[in-house]
Amino acid sequence: GGVSGVGLAGSLFGALFISLISVLWIDKEQIDFILLITLAGFAAGIFDSVIGAKFQAQYKCSECSRIVDGKMHCDTSALKYRGISFINNDFVNLAAGVFGGIVVFTLIRV
Repeated sequence: GGVSGVGLAGSLFGALFISLISVLWIDKEQIDFILLITLAGFAAGIFDSVIGAKFQAQYKCSECSRIVDGKMHCDTSALKYRGISFINNDFVNLAAGVFGGIVVFTLIRV
């Protein structure tokens, strides 16, 4: 997790792509949802990157010294390097999805 220009552009275009696919399932009268889905997806992507970079647990492999996301690497236990132990990549992804949903509901009410 981190934020870069290329990453931001990728996140924006990825969110736009997903929202454009939604055209297959929504009424043409609800086309404004494309913008809503794009904004929520982009916001969730940024949230994912920031939370991942600041709080996700990372470990240092005791065998090869690489920084890894999991507690096991090279068939051996890795030592906690930084972050909060229970915040793994799955947790960050779930939190980002919930955040995206909150953005949608907030923007709908505005």
